[in-house]
Amino acid sequence: MNRFKGSIRSATAAPTSGTAAVGIWTLTEQMQGRQASAWPGYATSTVEYLVVAGGGGGGAQVGGGGGAGGYRTASGFAVTAGTPITVTVGAGGSPGLYNGGTSALNDGGNGSNSVFSSITSTGGGGAGGYNGRSGLAGGSGGGSGSQTAGTGGTGTAGQGNNGGVGTVTFEAGGGGGAGAVGTTAGGIGTSNSILPTFSGTGNIASTTVLTVTAITTGSIGPGTLVATGSGIPAGAYITEQLYGATGTSVANTTLSANASAAGTGSVVQNITVTSATGIAVGHLVAGNGAQVLNNNTPTPSVGIRADTYVTAIAGTTITLSNSILGTINSGTAVYFYAPGGTGGYTMSAAATATTTGVALTSSGQYFAGGGGGVSTSATATVFAAGGAGGGGGGGNNASSTTKLVGQSGGVNTGGGAGGSRDANGGTGGSGIVVIRYSDSYPLAAATTGSPTVTTAGGYRVYKFTSSGTITF
Repeated sequence: MNRFKGSIRSATAAPTSGTAAVGIWTLTEQMQGRQASAWPGYATSTVEYLVVAGGGGGGAQVGGGGGAGGYRTASGFAVTAGTPITVTVGAGGSPGLYNGGTSALNDGGNGSNSVFSSITSTGGGGAGGYNGRSGLAGGSGGGSGSQTAGTGGTGTAGQGNNGGVGTVTFEAGGGGGAGAVGTTAGGIGTSNSILPTFSGTGNIASTTVLTVTAITTGSIGPGTLVATGSGIPAGAYITEQLYGATGTSVANTTLSANASAAGTGSVVQNITVTSATGIAVGHLVAGNGAQVLNNNTPTPSVGIRADTYVTAIAGTTITLSNSILGTINSGTAVYFYAPGGTGGYTMSAAATATTTGVALTSSGQYFAGGGGGVSTSATATVFAAGGAGGGGGGGNNASSTTKLVGQSGGVNTGGGAGGSRDANGGTGGSGIVVIRYSDSYPLAAATTGSPTVTTAGGYRVYKFTSSGTITF
């Protein structure tokens, strides 16, 4: 016999639903029903939230970095059972357009607001373009274009900081971040542990390179804090992904000039492949299990900047998020892979030991970093970094064949985009809304917008990367 139905013993288990649990139940059975979200009339009354708006777009033609999307978080927020709550995830701001002149077309656009119930985070301020155009106000303010005539955009109190100011002819201001004002580099974001932590194993050397060999829980990517007792300094975070362990290989890859209607001067951002089958927008670009295409230590090669990803596909023409720093010869095998998996990453601080098979954990992730402005550097691999939390790196003053363009802000981080020299600016990173509460309460009664739902660490966590609703 499995259950009691009233005062009658029965071999048939009494059913439960969100509205009824007929019969006599032990306290243990009631608690099991609650934990399995199968017990009626029992919903959380307060939640914790993280609401990050879309980041601002980067400026063009010696442009500044976009400001980070507004960052708001708190616990103890009251919710009412049975009432749908609106969730809006803001899009990133549009890039400034390279048009050979000095107008508002060079400026990056503001990011869009993100909303949870009555909580609104303000979209990041767009960056100013050439010549000394001011950054726009936002959650964090956008950086100004080169020259000292412009001003950094103003950040919103309690959400972000001001953008930086251009200093000389070919140097622009970085966007403000949730944690700091922009300089030429983007302002750093703010770390938050609301999402389930990352855990896995990896190999570290006495450098900034980390090789992730297995992922047990959570996800890893730029901005993730990495903690271990085996040589990684406290507070170190992932700055970029160098390569993935697996991917879709495309051989006979050749270089192709960019002739898009948007116009990117002499900067080359397209490659032509024999077949685009299996390639998707958002895939990162590198070698299979090696950083053979990334112009970074320890193995510089043909020169595709780390964290380069696919922004568009037209037939066999693949548009990349960054400019190419050297010729890719016909016959070179290029791999396209989904980000966030096993593979190589760089950290913000060098490890102090060399260890194989070390346990990796994380205590949070940065959000809302500002984008970097254009730097005066003429070196192909030197640029103004974006702030931790999805901020895109800025462009530089190198020659047309090796010039770096502004990177786009990180997806679902609220990161501001980098500014470009003689090219379009980057696109701001989209925002994110995360809601969590104790797992002693059941799952939400209903959601729309397909949030990712996780129960871990004593919490139920709802991660919205697109707009929707949630009903408790």
